[in-house]
Amino acid sequence: MATRRPAGQPQQDKTDFKPLNHDDESFAPAQGRLGPSFWGHPGLILASAGLTGPELVMTEPTSTVSFESQPMDCVFSSRDSLLAVGLVSGGLRVYDCKQQQQPVKVAALKAHSGSCRAVCFDNIGTTVHTASAHGSLLSVDVATKRRKVQQKAAHPVGVCRLCTAAPNLIASGDDGGNVRIWDDRQNGACMSQNIHSEFVSDMAMHPREQCLMSVSGDGTLAVYDLRKNKLRGQSEPDEDEMGSVAVMRQGAKVVAGSQDGVLSIFSWGYFNDCSDRFPGHPASVDALISYDEDIVITGASDGIIRILNILPNKLVGIVGDHDEYPVERLALSSDKLTLASASHDDTVKLWDLAALQDDSSNDADAPAEDASDADSSEDAEALAAPAQKMHRAEKGAHKIPSRPKSQAADFFADLL
Repeated sequence: MATRRPAGQPQQDKTDFKPLNHDDESFAPAQGRLGPSFWGHPGLILASAGLTGPELVMTEPTSTVSFESQPMDCVFSSRDSLLAVGLVSGGLRVYDCKQQQQPVKVAALKAHSGSCRAVCFDNIGTTVHTASAHGSLLSVDVATKRRKVQQKAAHPVGVCRLCTAAPNLIASGDDGGNVRIWDDRQNGACMSQNIHSEFVSDMAMHPREQCLMSVSGDGTLAVYDLRKNKLRGQSEPDEDEMGSVAVMRQGAKVVAGSQDGVLSIFSWGYFNDCSDRFPGHPASVDALISYDEDIVITGASDGIIRILNILPNKLVGIVGDHDEYPVERLALSSDKLTLASASHDDTVKLWDLAALQDDSSNDADAPAEDASDADSSEDAEALAAPAQKMHRAEKGAHKIPSRPKSQAADFFADLL
């Protein structure tokens, strides 16, 4: 059974914001990671191996929040700009992260004696739930910052993940592969199933089908029907651990990230094996979040946050990185303007996604892509090549729109 990576050494007790420096040598070209022909001066978008349009762009975070210990999880409220962060020290921090403003800490408390491994908000954003390495759960009122309900023995082993399953329902997955559903209107779990043989690494909801999806260190994807209270399907074990999961393409596709850097794409209703694979990440895909029906954002153990298009499978761009420290979790704000990334460098970074949203709006009237299962991983090798940290040359330039190759020269000409 695989074990979770150890947390970093505790730092002095403080929380501050550190703007990223363009000249920071941590973003200097690393020998062996990318050839010199793919580097250029800030302000330009460079051609990169295998790409056929607007190319890889790295942006700096709008702010960086440093902690006294490693953040294990982070999540945005679905109703406002609040961000909850669970720390390996057992602490819970809540920030108000309004766009274009520095995050403001609105709550700080010791949630657990062990590490606070997982956090999630309820569906209306009034309560934040936390889970610990000792198997306990805690519910905290966001407005009053007071403890509401505590389940000291919610699981017999440590809890790995929490997920908002439905109104009044949350799901928890533990180190032993158990998944439990909790209703905040009653005491105790309303459902408990030993679905996996190893730890539950991630969970996500399929709202239309009312199904909870979980992936595990045993290399399987499981789909649990909450209405019928039974397992709907489970994939054959993969050779590598699955570490992340997201729903895409109007619910027709389920994407799972694995330890070998491959994204496995499942068709809804056919869970025995994946229908497509998107290789290319040079390291484990530990965090995965859907931006819209076509775009997924990944966080890998090489520290790089990537933007990908699913079916056709293409690398769209790079959001940024954590200086080669593994990306533990990603969270997307309700307005999709801000991305939060938690890493082993004891920070949570906030990234501005406004340009990506602008491009998504501009593409809304375009014909929909075919969601067939054809293998379209031609850009896979390009995933392994990180780019130098650069400014966006123009708004929305880091997303690849549908355009012929012949227009690439015109695009770069506009930047000079």
